[in-house]
Amino acid sequence: MLGLALEGGGAKGSYEIGAFIALKELGYKFDAVAGTSIGSLNAALIVQNDINLAKKLWLNADSEIIGINKEYVNTFKNFKINKENIKKTIEEFNKIIKNKGLDITNYKTTIDKYIDENKIRKSKTKYGLVTVRLKDLKPLELTINDIKPGKLSEYIMASSYLPIFKMNKIIDDSYYLDGGISNNLPITLLEKMGCNNIIAIRINGIGNKKKKLKPKTKIIEISPTKKTGPVIMFDNKDITNNYYMGYYDTLLYFNKLDGYKYYFKKFKLYNFITRKVNNNLLNLIKLKYRSTDIKEIIIKSIEEILIDNKVDYYKVYKIPQILKYIKNNKLKSKNNLITTFIYELKYFY
Repeated sequence: MLGLALEGGGAKGSYEIGAFIALKELGYKFDAVAGTSIGSLNAALIVQNDINLAKKLWLNADSEIIGINKEYVNTFKNFKINKENIKKTIEEFNKIIKNKGLDITNYKTTIDKYIDENKIRKSKTKYGLVTVRLKDLKPLELTINDIKPGKLSEYIMASSYLPIFKMNKIIDDSYYLDGGISNNLPITLLEKMGCNNIIAIRINGIGNKKKKLKPKTKIIEISPTKKTGPVIMFDNKDITNNYYMGYYDTLLYFNKLDGYKYYFKKFKLYNFITRKVNNNLLNLIKLKYRSTDIKEIIIKSIEEILIDNKVDYYKVYKIPQILKYIKNNKLKSKNNLITTFIYELKYFY
């Protein structure tokens, strides 16, 4: 059986939906999906086969979903020490303290709106989540069959309940904590559900990660190639970037794209475009990257220039076009060796 494990990580969760869409395009079909915290919400959307709904939810999300003023998030991202910004920060913290935590009424409303428990129960794909019951600090790794009918939304809330949220009794007059405290990447739960092959989507969330239970279980881990931002700062730009990063990182992992920090269409003429490069220059650039792989040194050199010139990460580039763009716009690396090498590459005769 093939399982999909989705890590907890709050605002980083859009990465998982982008990754899943890529996996679906690659032909992967899962027998079971399990998630912790925000991963439990994403897992539910995947199991109920509403991926377009999941995409809509994430690409329109902002910090209001967990009770943080989105204007404060903009202030936090571009924070400069001045009277106005300090005042906004103090006001936001006072609001949280007065409320005894973040008010996540909007998050509960979102779960109720987007999750269809009947679809999940009828699905051929098994569903699981992780939470922790506070009164006895008991970790709960649950499948849909362990959850009473009509209670799934509450358990997704329980799985996502960070300590900074306003404490409310959720299920059976009890308090719960975020499942990441116990197991932030529910590989062991999927093993218990019968999966011996697991694809795990990491989002660099905070929490414990248990080791697999069975030595023969095969695990593929897909993780972000770039920073995914804070856990609770649901900034829409970061969310959108993470979604596309998840999609492209997955294609990159399965060798459908080239690249290390950027994404490039497959290209066969790497050796050809170095034909005019001086041998001494070529040897120096190989030495810099400690590699004799022409494809690797070209891609890494292009990426250095793109990074130094803050060119957008979240799109797919074609090698001939990006070389043309670099030269036409006279982009340079901070390292003169890289700049000289890239400008020596010749695509046309």
